[in-house]
Amino acid sequence: MRWLPALAVFALGAVPGTAQTSKPDSSKIIPLVNATKTKWTHQITWGDEGIPQPRSTPKGLVFQRLLVSPNGKHFAMQVQGEIHVLNLANKQWHEPTDVSNEASLAMVFDDGSCLMLDQGKVVRATVDGVERIGKAEVPEIVDAFATPDGKRVLSSGLTANYKVVVDLHDLGSGESRRLKRPSRSASVSAAAWSEDRRHVAIAWCEIGEKGRQPISLVVYDKEGETVREFGAGEGVVRSVAFSLDERSLVWTDDAIHRAAISGDDEPASVARKLALWSEVDPVVAIGIAQSSTSKWDAQGLRRIREDGLRRTARIGSAANILDAAISADRHTIVCVTSFGLRVLEID
Repeated sequence: MRWLPALAVFALGAVPGTAQTSKPDSSKIIPLVNATKTKWTHQITWGDEGIPQPRSTPKGLVFQRLLVSPNGKHFAMQVQGEIHVLNLANKQWHEPTDVSNEASLAMVFDDGSCLMLDQGKVVRATVDGVERIGKAEVPEIVDAFATPDGKRVLSSGLTANYKVVVDLHDLGSGESRRLKRPSRSASVSAAAWSEDRRHVAIAWCEIGEKGRQPISLVVYDKEGETVREFGAGEGVVRSVAFSLDERSLVWTDDAIHRAAISGDDEPASVARKLALWSEVDPVVAIGIAQSSTSKWDAQGLRRIREDGLRRTARIGSAANILDAAISADRHTIVCVTSFGLRVLEID
């Protein structure tokens, strides 16, 4: 996920022109949602405990990618020219890995090693060095998204003549497939793989006179064939995720949307801006906004409970969340704030 601007919080309500969500049985849903426990386990301030101090710009901190390992034990952060990995159990940072400015962090494995696309190659960085994975040749990379097991990668990059290309790479077989973009100027704003690696969802956007504008959200199979396409919403898609049963897709732009991967039903939507949304079980979802975390009825898209960020004695204030990443097991969320990192554990 690229840098996200500060996110405003909107009141919950229906989005004009979209299907309404059905009202769930509150007597059954609310107890289940409230039974899900969330706890801020620790906080690390920029500059302390070996944490790198990201470079700043007039618009804020520059983070190119934030990822959590599938088991929630490691956090990886790409800052211009470097990859930083934190062991969340002992709060120890690995030695930074130097990368080119065109590199893209694709995933962090359970052991803290990282899968990256750099200088035309797919590589794995460990404490012992960097080794090439497979023989895939990739263009100058803008962004990369890997499956939870690191066996397939979606890359979005530029050719030598500055043409945007988007490819699916099978690192085991070495095969690559180029996807057909919806327009000549289309680029990727967000993407996600299903856990079974059978589908990948891509949110397309393009640069116009008013900045980035949404085009569509498309679900592809592993062969690159279109499974379902959704039209543009009111804003550029910030995040996209598959449901736990992998039958539905949830994405966030200026609202939250949910739709089945198969069929032609209109998406159900509610007006709410979030930096991250993730189901933690078939009933409960967690939402991360600028100044709060919230628990949701995952199927009905209904917010059940919201918790504001608490002040901390160490910092003296509650820092707004700038970006967030969640582990594949959906038990650990790492939030980046202007003051540092905060870790949210989910039971």
